[in-house]
Amino acid sequence: MSFLDAWRHRLSVLLKGNSYDDEVRREMAFHRELDGAGANAFGNATYYREEVRHTTLLAWTDRLKQDATYAIRGVRRSPGLTVAVTLTLGFGVGATAAMLSLLDRVLLQPPAAITRPNELRRLYTDDANPASGRLVWPTTQYARFHALANAIGDRIPFAGFTNPDSIDIRTSNARLTGRRSFVTPRYFDVLGIRAARGRLFVDNESDIGVPARVAVVSDAFARRAFVNRWNALGQSVSIAGNAFTIVGIAPSNFTGVDLDAVDVWLPANNYPPRPDLPSIPWYQLDFSVWNMVARVTDPSGEADLVATGTNAIRAVAVPGYSYDSTTRVRPGPIVLGAGPMALSRDMNVLIRVACVAAIVLLIAWANVLNLLLLRSSQRAREIAVRRALGVSRRRLMGQLVIEALAFAICGAVLAGAVAYWVGGIVRYLVLPRVQWPTGPVDARTLLFIGGATFVIALVGGVLSAVQSLSFDVLESLKVGAHSTARRGNRLREALLVLQIALCVMLVVGAGLFIRSLDAVQSIGVGYAIDDRIFLRPGFDDPGAHAAELATAFPEAARRLATVPGVVSVAYSATPPLQGATYQTIFVPGRDSLPRLQGDIGPSFNRVSAGFFRTMGLPFRSGRDFSAADSRESAPVAIISESMARAYWPGESALGKCFSLLKRENPCVTVVGVVADAHRYMMLEGRVMQFFLPLSQSGASARDLIIHVAPGASSRVVREADVVFRGLVTNMLDVRWRTIESVLEPQLRQWRLGVTLIGALALLALLVSAVGVYSVVAYAASQRTKEIGVRIALGARRENVLDLIVGDGMKAVGIGLVLGVAGTLIAGRLIAAMLFGVTPTDPGVLIAAMTTLSAVGIAGCLIPAFRAASTDPMHALRSE
Repeated sequence: MSFLDAWRHRLSVLLKGNSYDDEVRREMAFHRELDGAGANAFGNATYYREEVRHTTLLAWTDRLKQDATYAIRGVRRSPGLTVAVTLTLGFGVGATAAMLSLLDRVLLQPPAAITRPNELRRLYTDDANPASGRLVWPTTQYARFHALANAIGDRIPFAGFTNPDSIDIRTSNARLTGRRSFVTPRYFDVLGIRAARGRLFVDNESDIGVPARVAVVSDAFARRAFVNRWNALGQSVSIAGNAFTIVGIAPSNFTGVDLDAVDVWLPANNYPPRPDLPSIPWYQLDFSVWNMVARVTDPSGEADLVATGTNAIRAVAVPGYSYDSTTRVRPGPIVLGAGPMALSRDMNVLIRVACVAAIVLLIAWANVLNLLLLRSSQRAREIAVRRALGVSRRRLMGQLVIEALAFAICGAVLAGAVAYWVGGIVRYLVLPRVQWPTGPVDARTLLFIGGATFVIALVGGVLSAVQSLSFDVLESLKVGAHSTARRGNRLREALLVLQIALCVMLVVGAGLFIRSLDAVQSIGVGYAIDDRIFLRPGFDDPGAHAAELATAFPEAARRLATVPGVVSVAYSATPPLQGATYQTIFVPGRDSLPRLQGDIGPSFNRVSAGFFRTMGLPFRSGRDFSAADSRESAPVAIISESMARAYWPGESALGKCFSLLKRENPCVTVVGVVADAHRYMMLEGRVMQFFLPLSQSGASARDLIIHVAPGASSRVVREADVVFRGLVTNMLDVRWRTIESVLEPQLRQWRLGVTLIGALALLALLVSAVGVYSVVAYAASQRTKEIGVRIALGARRENVLDLIVGDGMKAVGIGLVLGVAGTLIAGRLIAAMLFGVTPTDPGVLIAAMTTLSAVGIAGCLIPAFRAASTDPMHALRSE
């Protein structure tokens, strides 16, 4: 028989064991008939069949089935242990898998369906920034993008695309909300994407001044918008008031380059005009920002791309930015999170939370190992009996390891469910505005879950088996012998110390984020926050309604001021804390003006009369704008307190003036000084601002600002919807936000820390409590005779409680000391993310130690009370 035939035979025997047994039985019957011998002369047929079976792989499968059956019986016999191990593994591994899955998706995984993603390079602009030194950004103004594209030409495949934005899309029978991205015609070719049906964009649709009303939609959108997705081809959809014909459907697994899934791609020449300047082509204003991607196949191509791109963007003057000779292009991978741009605060929090989840996983591993070691100690006599009956050490070790793996399977199933549930929550908390194309659990996540639970169970099974086989058989068979079972106490106590130490670090981390969040929330931003809402009418094509809105806002403010529940109403060109506009200013008689540290200069906003009262920004001196401040009157301004002190130190700013854009322009007189307010951020240094009356400019308002009575927001929004529908045409709805919702993204990093690290710390506390209880309970059970003797000799209940709790708290105390030491060492990893508190804050450390001490005492008291209730006669008799 050849080598190949031999292995084919073995495989056939393994897969068809019963047929092979029948074959052996028939062959033996044939030999008996051939020899004419009787059954007794032939020998024991059963013995020969077993010997033949042992020469095949069936013997191995038989042992595996027996061991698996034995393991399942063991799991059923210990429901308490099964539940404890399953929950510990499920939550420990599942929470860690959820964190790592999100990091993997954000920082490592390239977009699906893209051809050879390692050849793609995303281009970043690196500019000087007065506040932070350098600013690396993945987008650039269209003027720079256009210059770079012209400089590269056809040498390197190059394309641009915008970040997706939410838009209403109307089909023939439905109105849907989708994500829209504008792309250059070569976008899909650069990425290596081919249409699933229809076609993609072509070069003759690239004229920037002539919109090509065609669209490519995602497979998911086609399924959502049409009964049969292939029927989407040739259909017309309305986007921002324009009709587009669907010419192609993207592959089912392609949803764009970045995390946020795109529903519809439009040619770049469809980019909408600026709402307040609808008559000027958008590409002449440079307010749009574009991502840049290129495909390079060798290092020389990348060097050419960087050199050419750097020269091109340096030659472009960007409105609002001073010339920077150090500006350069920097290449990076197609995955945004892996590029040279600094990670967002939320992602930095997530990375540290992933480290915390890994600590929870380590705590779970220590607890599972402790439980398995306790189980092996309790089964010392059973193992000794089996060894005395002749079971080999190798077979026993295999059975114990398989039993541990049975526990791991239960834990892995729960871990998968936990990862899916926690992953969805973490996605919403960290990146709430991202439309995810896939679920939180993928094949890589399942592989991690399976691998982690397998390794934890394997290590635990091997160590518990080694401990069981190290017991002396005769000693273990003796009635009342506990010396062998106590050998593992030191290892179990060491694992308990490890759990407590790591848990201290997690509780301290959660406490530090709680203190930081409290400190940040106590910061004032200058404006009043409570009960202020921003209202903005929504349109398919907002740029077409600028003229209507210019007259609608004053009238809407007048009507809504009389609505019950409205305290005051105002409107502004830019909503507070949501942006700023800068202009060069000149003060008569000054050649240069001071600048506050970290600030690029004063910003301004155009507002209505009553704006400061509505936003709760108090006056320091002067007056508010009034109806007398019209286009026919002299220009006036209200400035911030910091601007007044910087430009006119030691004197009143009232009556002073400054010019905008040019020295020769009319002087704007300061009529009021208001308190400082933040421009963008809660954590912001002093900035200079000034305010101009909307009534003296041709600009239109974008937001209505209403101070409402507590609890009246919803009713006022409904009234505003009715009012605006009577003033403007084709309005979709009234979109509104609160100041709290505007500030929420800035608080998110601390809320994330509190929520995620707090939840993991709570999980670690529960696991550690189980660990304390299991170790102390087992130690107390091994001292039953001793406790019975003590009680018989007159020991009181409190003496037994002190004995058990004292022994258990020794390990807890050591863990507390090591945990505090570890916190002091590792505190610098989160120091930069804290505010108003240091990693060595004594209050947080004391609170953490108190919490862990309470958990330790609670875990010790249950077995201690049980031991104190021991009947001395029963204890001595059982021993």
